[in-house]
Amino acid sequence: MAFSPLERLLMVFVGMVAVGFCLCYLTASMHLANLTRTYQNVQNQVTVQKRVIADDKQTVGELSNSDRLNSYASAHGFAVIEGNIKHAVK
Repeated sequence: MAFSPLERLLMVFVGMVAVGFCLCYLTASMHLANLTRTYQNVQNQVTVQKRVIADDKQTVGELSNSDRLNSYASAHGFAVIEGNIKHAVK
């Protein structure tokens, strides 16, 4: 049983459309994988920066602790005047 020229042309066209869909799917899949990787990298950077900020806030809290300041001042012969202390706030 032989196929007519129209049937052959239709089979070639359907085959090319199927190949085109496969290539589009592959390209979209690779692009999505790249976007996911970029998103993960940005999330990691955000997490690192949040840790740095938390550490810095803890350091500011420790440095502005009045007991620590009073003990440092008395150990070095200074007097703490509360009105002259500036607080580091956000």
